[in-house]
Amino acid sequence: MKSSMMVLSGASLAIAGPLLQREPEVDVVVDVVTNVVTSLVEYTVYATTTSSTPPVVHTPEVHVVTVTVQPTTTTTPTAETPNVEVAPATTSSSSTSTSSTAAATSTATDFADVAVYHHNIHRANNSAPDVTYSDKLAGFALQLSQGCVFEHDVTIGVDSEFPSYGQNIAMYAATDIENLSINEFLAQSISDYWYNNEIELYPGPYGSEPDMADFEAWGHYSQVVWVGSTVIGCGIAKCAAGTLESGMDAYMSTCNYYPAGNVETEYAANVLAPLGEASVTA
Repeated sequence: MKSSMMVLSGASLAIAGPLLQREPEVDVVVDVVTNVVTSLVEYTVYATTTSSTPPVVHTPEVHVVTVTVQPTTTTTPTAETPNVEVAPATTSSSSTSTSSTAAATSTATDFADVAVYHHNIHRANNSAPDVTYSDKLAGFALQLSQGCVFEHDVTIGVDSEFPSYGQNIAMYAATDIENLSINEFLAQSISDYWYNNEIELYPGPYGSEPDMADFEAWGHYSQVVWVGSTVIGCGIAKCAAGTLESGMDAYMSTCNYYPAGNVETEYAANVLAPLGEASVTA
């Protein structure tokens, strides 16, 4: 278990950890400061399989990154009755999948556009093809987020079209969560937590199979840029205080990836060297 904490007059904690074959151990370290924000992220990794046995889902260690933010006026969290207050709806109520390529522009405001832009801008830096957006895959992601339980589930909705998929999840809890929109948290999850926080931690060398000793430190990054994962779908729910975090409302974000990334023995072909383009943040 890796953990650290910085106590400041206003701080946020980004806690990340890849999945190893054991029950998840997720420690949330929170101290009461002027404004307390807690963020967690997780992802899945699969082992190569040559039979009908589903890929192995691994469970993460914990990695903590502290980030200083400007202090704000102390606010008192208000408990809300429903566990799930709001979540972005998919654009189709049909049980069939619809896919589209959203415009990759920095001014994207639609939920799906934000998801596609923040994936494709980083994938381009790693010479990976653009992803398209699936409403069906997003529906699976939304269902997980609406449960307000910070655990992976890559069995939701699996069928002949999506027999398996990869997954990244993140959580953000704050006393003033209304100051962060759902779209802003989606962008933050993808660009800040899953890509920028981990790109320098990938062990390399690119073009070979990486040393898996510190797998928990970079697995979100490798899933975001995985060449073979070309379809995504994301969902975010707002969860009442006491569900994901005691005393604070929280957002839970989930992005699903098809085909799944983080497949053992396939990193050399799917995680390509970054080109060194300017960093893009949320």
